[in-house]
Amino acid sequence: MVRLTTTGEPAEEPEGSCAVVFPKLTLDPEPEAAAQIFTGGSWEALSAQPGVERETLATLQSEAVDGANAALQGDGTLAAS
Repeated sequence: MVRLTTTGEPAEEPEGSCAVVFPKLTLDPEPEAAAQIFTGGSWEALSAQPGVERETLATLQSEAVDGANAALQGDGTLAAS
């Protein structure tokens, strides 16, 4: 979990929105599955936000491999790790 701008850049509160980046060494073949961002009261694919580059998604995913701070549970929730 991280705070990002809607273009995928790291941010602090209050500028940044809560985001979840799914770790992978290379960009997910389905970029909409790479990361989700909470905007306007709902979770949306970061890739669907205007200005988000595929390279940004790939970087976020590869950095998340070693920097994971949460784990996906069997019931679909996240737990801090």
